[in-house]
Amino acid sequence: MNRLDLSKVNGAFPFLESIPNSNQPFILSVPYKGMILAQEVKALQFGKDMGVFQLPNQHLCASLKDRAYLRGNTLARPVVARVAEIDPQRRSITLTGFKTSPNPWKERTCERVQPAQPIRVFLTCRGQHCYSTLDDISLNGMGVLIYSSPEKDLILKRMENIRVSFSLPDDPSVYRLDGSMVYFTQMSHTLAKLGLHFEPSRPLRARLDRYIEHRSMELLRELEISWAKEQEPRGSMDLYY
Repeated sequence: MNRLDLSKVNGAFPFLESIPNSNQPFILSVPYKGMILAQEVKALQFGKDMGVFQLPNQHLCASLKDRAYLRGNTLARPVVARVAEIDPQRRSITLTGFKTSPNPWKERTCERVQPAQPIRVFLTCRGQHCYSTLDDISLNGMGVLIYSSPEKDLILKRMENIRVSFSLPDDPSVYRLDGSMVYFTQMSHTLAKLGLHFEPSRPLRARLDRYIEHRSMELLRELEISWAKEQEPRGSMDLYY
């Protein structure tokens, strides 16, 4: 099957009606607190600007709150869609509002997680110091949130090598390592996000690995509980239908 470029169809999915019998699976991906949850799903039905897909596992179902990403051999670029309906009885989900992502999909080489509680990160560069808050962390880097101002932004955008100091939950140690900034994103008038890359020492890498694995399990358990609660009957009608 030919790869289709959706950028020429104004974000709609008219081509879906022409391939209802395609056996090509799609990969459904959903971001959740730093992680990317993904699973292959089959397409069940297509219509104008809507598609019905096989119900994914409970972790993905619980995380399907707003948007999802679709990838596949028939797609030249990832597609962003809105979650219209999750139907456990029919074991299907309905997506709509399809739009082509402007950027190609990049597979992560390391798991990434958000902390359960705020973690303060101290940044130092060229004699300048500032505090930030950890947004997410992986074995090779972290994203931090920082209060923004024109003067501070000018300094931050010029940062190259940055000394990072932080602690992990239930660990009194203060970890210090050198990193480099890979992106600067203005989130709002008062908030910016910095992406930092670093190469931790072997002991710190092992410590980060344990923390990320533990936090990943916490998040998956959180999703399991959330999905179980959503399936509980809320009235007499739910007991019979």
